[in-house]
Amino acid sequence: MLACKDIHELATDYQEHALPWGKRLQFRLHLLLCDACRALLAQLERTRTLLGRLGGGELTKAEEDEILSVLRGPAPRP
Repeated sequence: MLACKDIHELATDYQEHALPWGKRLQFRLHLLLCDACRALLAQLERTRTLLGRLGGGELTKAEEDEILSVLRGPAPRP
């Protein structure tokens, strides 16, 4: 079974449907059992939705760095 660290590393691939079916199944099983990783995934999905609303323009490097620094803040503890 995947660990929380694995979920953090694979979250983007999961959201983009880029995981092989076996890994995707393991990912979903972990989410069923882990509140912290479900919260992380929900936060990432919400962030993607909000970023998609920013007017359709490309973000500057500074804006991208600012968003990433917020997202990389303290991760939820399992």
